[in-house]
This record gives sequence, C-alpha cells and structure tokens, in this order.
Amino acid sequence: MLTLDGPNTAAYAKSKIIQPLGKYITKKSDILPSIIDQGTYKGKLYAVGYSESGVGFYYNKKMFKDAGITEAELPTLDKPWTWDQFNAILKKLKEKYQGPAIDMQLSDHSEMAIYSLAPFVWSAGGNITNKAGTKAVGYFDSAATQSAFKEIQDVVKNGYTTISPKQKGFQTGKYAMLMSGSWTIQELDKQYKDISYGILPYPVSPKTKKLVSPTGSWQYAMSASTTKTAASGALIDFLSAKAQMYRTSMANTVLPARKSVSDEMMSKVTEPMRFLIKQNQESGHARPVLVKYPQVSRTFAETVTKATYYKENPDISALMKKQAQEIQQYLK
Repeated sequence: MLTLDGPNTAAYAKSKIIQPLGKYITKKSDILPSIIDQGTYKGKLYAVGYSESGVGFYYNKKMFKDAGITEAELPTLDKPWTWDQFNAILKKLKEKYQGPAIDMQLSDHSEMAIYSLAPFVWSAGGNITNKAGTKAVGYFDSAATQSAFKEIQDVVKNGYTTISPKQKGFQTGKYAMLMSGSWTIQELDKQYKDISYGILPYPVSPKTKKLVSPTGSWQYAMSASTTKTAASGALIDFLSAKAQMYRTSMANTVLPARKSVSDEMMSKVTEPMRFLIKQNQESGHARPVLVKYPQVSRTFAETVTKATYYKENPDISALMKKQAQEIQQYLK
C-alpha cells in the first residue's frame, strides 16, 4: 500500500505503479463524488482519499462591521455572492481601510494556485481541458475561462487584493479577508483567539450563479507489484471506512471523505468547520485527472501570475490563447 496526492492518480496508474482497487472498497456510495473522481482513471478506481479539503473566504467580523457591512449583505451557501457583489464588498473594505481588502494568496505559485482558483473557472462554465483530457485549446482559452481570469486580474487591478501580501496579514488585522483552507481554522482558534471570524462561500459567476469549491487530498492506493492484493485491498478498505476516517478527520481537523462521517462530525465541530463540510458536500469539484498534471498545474499558476501583471498582460484573450497552447503540448 502507498499514499499519493489526488491529482497524481493518472500518472501513477499510467506508469503502472498502482493497480485498480475498486472491487475491494465497500460502501462506495458513501464516498463523496469528488473523492471518487480524483481516484478514477479511465473508468477504474485506483485510489481512495482518506480525507477531504476545502477553501473558504475568511472574514474579520469586527472589521466588516466597522466598514458598515451588514449581516444582510453577506452571502450564504443557499444564496452565494456573484463576482460583482464580491467586488462591491471588497471596494467598501478597501475604502475603509485604505489598502487591500483580501489576501488571495497570489504570491503562492505552487499547487495552491490551481487548487484555490480553478473554481472561478468552473463557476463560469469554463474548463482547463475537455473531459477526456486531450484538448486545452478551445477550453482553457474559451470565453468562459477568460472571464474567470479577467475577474482575478480585476481584483488585483482595482487594488482589492495584492500579489505581495503581508505575512499573516489577516491574522494581524491588516486585511479584513483571507482566502484559505480548513487548516487555517486550527491556527486561528489556537493562536489568534482574539479574532472573531467567519467563513463565506466562493463567489460565483454572475452569468451561471453556480457555486463551485475546491477539493482533493491524499489517498490510499495499492502497489501494482504486490502479490497480496486481497490483503492490501482489505487494509485500504479498513483505513478508509467510516470509523477510521472519523478518527482521522477529528484528530487532524480535516474534512471527511465520506457522507456518513460528515453527518457524524457536524454536531462535534465548530461552525467554520461545519460550513466548509457543507460547502464541500454541495459544491466540491475535483481537479482534473491528467497524466501530466504537474505540468498543467504549473502552467495554470504561471497564467495566474501573468494575469495579475495586468500592465504587461492587459489582453486576457491573447494571454489565454497562448497559455492554452502551452497546456496542449502536455496532453499529446
């Protein structure tokens, strides 16, 4: 048995490092669809996630109140905010505090870029590649995908966020908002107890109004070289079952990968964690399963960086056409 990050399923499966294990996993209908998606390659389940993850928009309740932003203006999972409404609140915060309103972690050029920002693309109805993972041209440069990158560019251009945020800016009251994952809950609750905070959902495209949030985490897989497939399969099934997953999720403050575990955790975790669990269940979207995913992820991050340098790249359409060609070479 081995562990691997969700987006690496295709590369491991194609290279015959891991083998299908679907027949050994019980109660698959209880596993979140996003977890099944990230562990599936060419129609076969190769890996099972033992936890989930998610990102939300953390906000400082006092800073919002002092900026005149009322509870009635805040979005919910049932009624998320559009990009226009998101921008309007960022504008209020910028004017009140005379600086960037939110740290969107745009200085992080790692996996965080595609993980946290691809939901903007999916909400717009865009995509990184086609479903088969063979074409980026016509998808990564589509009008829908362009609109998502234009929104990212505009929040930088308007000064609502920054490409060089101050370290721990949200935690120290320099920014009223922070786009971050479930891991930040533990940090705030233990190290910054004086901050009264909440979490808001992802903003949605004004055209589709579709809520989409990121998912994905580490998973168990079976080595292709093992001769003890039944024993390996039984171990993975045991480790990814409800009882073990509940212990792992509660101990590590991570989102669960099973619906039944989510239900059990809801009465035992804080409101911010409950929010992320619900958002994950209602809108979670797995990253694409591609053999050359690392190269595609890197190109996505480069595209974000180039888009945020709006003076050098004012034409989003031209930028996306170029970057789609870049991704296309990795899909051959």
